[in-house]
Amino acid sequence: MGKTRLLRETLSHADRLGWRTLTVTPDVDSERLPLGALTDAALTAQPPMLRLSDLAPILSGRDPQYWVTRMLVDALDTAAAERGVLVAVDDLQWLDAGSLSALAALVRGLTDLPILWLLASRPGLTRPEQRRLVDLDEVEQVVVDLAPLSDDAVQQITMDVVGRAAGPQLEVALQRTERIPLLIVELLRGLRDEQMLTRRGQYLDLAADVVPDRYGNSARSRIGRLNPTAKRVAQAGSLFGRRFALRAALEVHPVPAEELGPAVEELIRDEIVSDDGTYLSFTHDTLREAAEASFPASVLKRSLHAAVRIRLQAGEPVSAVASSVIEAASPGDRDAIVMLREAAEEIAPTDASGAATLAAHAVDLAVEPSRFKDVLPALIPILWMGGHGNQARGLVEALAPTLPVEERATTLLTLARLMTESSFSDALTVCDQALALPGVSDGVRVQLYALRALNSANVGDSERLQDSIEQARGVGDPARDWAALATIDACQSVELFHRMQFDEAEHLIRTALTAIRRGGEDTNQWLPEGLWYSFVLGTRGRPDQALTLADEGLADAQRARNAPAIAYWMMARSRFLFDLGRLEDAREQAETVLRLAAELGLGDFANATAGIVVFRAALQTGDNASLNAVRPAMQQMADSAALTRAGHWALAISAIDVDEAQQAFALCGPALASLDLPLASMNTPPDFNDDITLATICVLSGHLAEARKVLHVASERARLNPDDLFTAAIRDAVAGIALRDPEPLRKAVEQLRSVPRPLVLARALEVLERVSPSREERVAVLEEALQLHESAGGFRSANRILLRLRVLGVRRRPRNEYDNSGLSSRERLVVQQLTSGATTKQIADALLLSPHTVITHVRHASAKYGVSSRKELVAEFLRRTNGEDAG
Repeated sequence: MGKTRLLRETLSHADRLGWRTLTVTPDVDSERLPLGALTDAALTAQPPMLRLSDLAPILSGRDPQYWVTRMLVDALDTAAAERGVLVAVDDLQWLDAGSLSALAALVRGLTDLPILWLLASRPGLTRPEQRRLVDLDEVEQVVVDLAPLSDDAVQQITMDVVGRAAGPQLEVALQRTERIPLLIVELLRGLRDEQMLTRRGQYLDLAADVVPDRYGNSARSRIGRLNPTAKRVAQAGSLFGRRFALRAALEVHPVPAEELGPAVEELIRDEIVSDDGTYLSFTHDTLREAAEASFPASVLKRSLHAAVRIRLQAGEPVSAVASSVIEAASPGDRDAIVMLREAAEEIAPTDASGAATLAAHAVDLAVEPSRFKDVLPALIPILWMGGHGNQARGLVEALAPTLPVEERATTLLTLARLMTESSFSDALTVCDQALALPGVSDGVRVQLYALRALNSANVGDSERLQDSIEQARGVGDPARDWAALATIDACQSVELFHRMQFDEAEHLIRTALTAIRRGGEDTNQWLPEGLWYSFVLGTRGRPDQALTLADEGLADAQRARNAPAIAYWMMARSRFLFDLGRLEDAREQAETVLRLAAELGLGDFANATAGIVVFRAALQTGDNASLNAVRPAMQQMADSAALTRAGHWALAISAIDVDEAQQAFALCGPALASLDLPLASMNTPPDFNDDITLATICVLSGHLAEARKVLHVASERARLNPDDLFTAAIRDAVAGIALRDPEPLRKAVEQLRSVPRPLVLARALEVLERVSPSREERVAVLEEALQLHESAGGFRSANRILLRLRVLGVRRRPRNEYDNSGLSSRERLVVQQLTSGATTKQIADALLLSPHTVITHVRHASAKYGVSSRKELVAEFLRRTNGEDAG
């Protein structure tokens, strides 16, 4: 049985079971049609899973892959609530990158639903998107490698095709097919059609005593034996893909009307094509390829040109005809270069690699790039984003002598903006190259300085940052360059903040936000600069105000359907929830955004915010699974250049959490080395609570001089910001640790009771217990810290305090983290909704959660119960609660 037969039988069985089915059938042209095969399957499913009226604005908007995925999650979730669902994909190797990535996200997000995913592909999955889909760890997989057929199966196929069993010599010939069904059928048909078989008793055998060498050419032979008119129709149709409209094919190669009917009948009779009433379709790709290969070379390119023109006139996207354009083009073909540029631009949002490949073909056709300086610059960012960085740089260099200085600088500016997402140092290099050009206008220079400032801030180069700020202010015109100068204000705000000038930093970022609003832009989508104000508030001990801003930003991004903005605000929100001591909510939000960031291709910023939140929340709660899942990302940051301080600090916190003081101190090297520099030495953005932990590590590891260095920095920060209660509390707490003096710690505790940072207060109370000479005070502060940790859901930290109380002779029963369901309160609410058959979207709407967060709760609850489906989850929940909490 071949893969197509296996799929057909599985779909038939699903129909008999009453399952819903979604069948995705890409063809050889689908690779260049972003999301085409996947959305076509959803639109034509019975009943449809998507509506064209809903889909059209998504496909023409930003981030179509993300939003199509979200729509399909809802559709499949709804379908699976009623019955089983089978999603079948034939010829996976032809699916476009956007559809492959969407399928991977669907499989990851719907693992607990009764959905069977059946993916069929030819051997050799070479594209990274294909590998990521088939190598998903989140799902249980069964790989069916269709091995060569048995001798009996080969004989059965032979009986079906030629009517008799194979004789000895024919059996030898059939062995050359490697027992692959398609090749067996092609060989038998070729031998039959070429009259190379003879009857010998009850068998059919080869007429000659030799094994034919050209059995694989039977498709070409079948095309070659066609009537000339039928062959002409097949040739013309082959230029349009596996499926074609007869009228379009006849525009390329007209045939006499009286010959057309018999020609089509011959093609259908000989099983070259099939007819569905609207289109003719080649019965196999080898036949389409053979028909195209039968063109004389002198005619093929001209015919391809005609087919491309007809397809474009019929409304096909340029990306769909790109392969034909490449095949038909000659060096220096301007029309082909322009079409390939348009095709690359069309598929870039969902297939960066494929777009870059098309761009590279366009560049190759432009033998003399200077002749196409009006076309080629647009390909530079596409090449860069698709991983063709060297070719992008080479194109810049090739075009540079021919471009006016202003256009050259603008091209480098575009490239540097793209580099900012992946390589801060490369972006700085390109900015400097552009700024070194003579005669660049002030309008472009100020944008370059703004980008240079942003990347200087990213790498912590305060000298270059200050120079960029000064230069930008020198050439910028507020009326013309308001956006670039707003970025400069934001960057200077970061610098001022790291120089401990908090009020000035806060004033400057508010000024920048005002400028963006006056320019008519949405500050909640001005990213990443627009996040900074909320981080300033959170770092200064006002996470409640910061969370309000994050909630507003997230709601605004959701209304605008801006997926990256949604992710950025979720990252910020997870940090503020953690600071407020809402550990469960923080972990949920952070895990949600990490999955979203993976879908959108976001990286370092997600790990530096949401990744660290998951890590630190897991340390507090004792969630070892989450801790182990995110630990590699912390190590990756530690090993990187841009985020090494944040990564080392996360690992140091993990080490001191298990009382490995010396190991923790060794990991504090980057933090201590940069402590008095104007940059984030530990967390990004900074968290002054880290000073308490750093001082504790230094004292416990016997490095008192380093502890006093931490005290010096904390004291200077408080001196420069005398009105900041949180800053003063941190100074006093660090003083108590470094000097082993309970008095400043008591003062810090009193101040922290007025700041909405409960876990920082709990930490200060624990430290006070260690230095207090009074047993009564030690017991009192530990009991207060215990209450804070238990209220926050930090039950691992609470257990640490219970042990300390036991040393003091006080026994306290730990608060039960869960009720009889064994679930947290939020998990319980979600599972209660599941008991009534609610879908993910319905639960999200009812509980005012995002669908991502609902999925996170379901996964955690399933893990606690050791189940893998929602049906099993509901059954176990009802068993544990005796059915009392059904929704």
